Amino acid sequence: MSTTASAFSSKASHEWAAKALADFNENLAEPHKLQLLATIYAGNKDGDPSALLRKINLVQGFYKSKLDGINFFRDAAMRSGSILPFVVNSLNAGKTHVTLDGLLLWHQLLTANSNINAQDLYISIPFGEHGYLAALGDEKIFIERDTQTFIEQLVQSSNHFLGVAKTIAYSDNSGLTIPNRIGIPKYGNSTEYETALTRSYCFSPFPFNAKPLYQLILDTECTPLQAIQLKVRGETWPLTSSLSTPKSDRKPQNVLIWCGGGSLTEELEAEVIKHIFESAGATVKVVCFTEATQQSFIDAYKDPKYDIIWVASHGEFDHWSPKHVKMHIGDNLSVSLEDLWEQAPVMDKRRLAFLNICDGARFEERGFLPKIGIAPGLASADQATISHLWPVMGYPAAAFGAYLAFNLAAGNSYFDAYKMAMLAIRRSTLEIADDLASKTGREFDLIRQLRRKEEDYTPLEFYGSAAFYQ
Repeated sequence: MSTTASAFSSKASHEWAAKALADFNENLAEPHKLQLLATIYAGNKDGDPSALLRKINLVQGFYKSKLDGINFFRDAAMRSGSILPFVVNSLNAGKTHVTLDGLLLWHQLLTANSNINAQDLYISIPFGEHGYLAALGDEKIFIERDTQTFIEQLVQSSNHFLGVAKTIAYSDNSGLTIPNRIGIPKYGNSTEYETALTRSYCFSPFPFNAKPLYQLILDTECTPLQAIQLKVRGETWPLTSSLSTPKSDRKPQNVLIWCGGGSLTEELEAEVIKHIFESAGATVKVVCFTEATQQSFIDAYKDPKYDIIWVASHGEFDHWSPKHVKMHIGDNLSVSLEDLWEQAPVMDKRRLAFLNICDGARFEERGFLPKIGIAPGLASADQATISHLWPVMGYPAAAFGAYLAFNLAAGNSYFDAYKMAMLAIRRSTLEIADDLASKTGREFDLIRQLRRKEEDYTPLEFYGSAAFYQ
């Protein structure tokens, strides 16, 4: 009765939760006590969160001691519903610092002087029970709207464009079909998806006076949010998957380019970016897929001398079994998230890992944090990551990479370079070719190929796939 079932009784859910704790405290397991405390907190407008936060730390500390890193985060995502009432209530009260404390303890990420500040975090629940809820520091906004309608429009359009088959609770799913090649986007069919994204996430100007440094969207969907924000509002922010304060960026003095898939565009991309970085005075090492071994890649990834790890290859995200996410690094060779988990070197400044691969930015769509995926899982205070949310085509990915390299070599921050590259690619291939030729001073093969293609990269499927995590 401490759930929504209380609607069929004479008492509110928090009253039943308080009674359960009072009458059966000695018989309840700690996770059950935690869920009841979360319900009690949600039912009290001015409730003290201290006991609840201590219980979150106790329960999650126990699970952390029993599970390894990835399995702990996966388990935390599975059980996240037990503290959802607390998260919603603290945000509704404008107590973003309390929400953040809860999330840090839930994921056991609380570290002295290393976590992000609530004043700098834009956190939102786009599809709340009664509407859109967002907060930034002490500011809060709630917009009442028909959540079900927006979810249906977004999911149906994403199913169509992304080639997936998601069902919607409390909706008619009888017309749902399973694509033959699940997870493969339908190029040329992104207009409805882009419209639904705009209506769901960017339906109004940014609602706060202050500007955040990070953002966390509590719907845990692999949506091209940053691309839509940048196009509609002219601004966006890094997605925090680590809840850690990023260290300052390292300058690109030593760059590793790893071509792991053996495709034509990898070679074309590597030629251009090698020239760009070397022209800026950097030392560049290029590894071809025929030279690679799994251990040599892992050793290079762990090497603190590289300021940028640049992978041009293939990625695999099995939609039927999302636990198995891989990145190709050589001829019939791959590495998994488990191989690279927490292996980025700890330095005074952070490096950048750009994974120019398909599905590298995707993650398991559960819980509060975008965490279990290659790029989000490898992001930390010591490493920013950029990758793609869906299977991308070779030439737009290579063009995005060329712009990213140019912006980085010019001295821009990692995130500014990412934003500038995303904006730059939104034009025709002829315009891109002319612009890159002007910037690099040479007519590279990649530029010649782009000039011949006569394609338009302004639709979402071309410009919107890249995501930035930290």
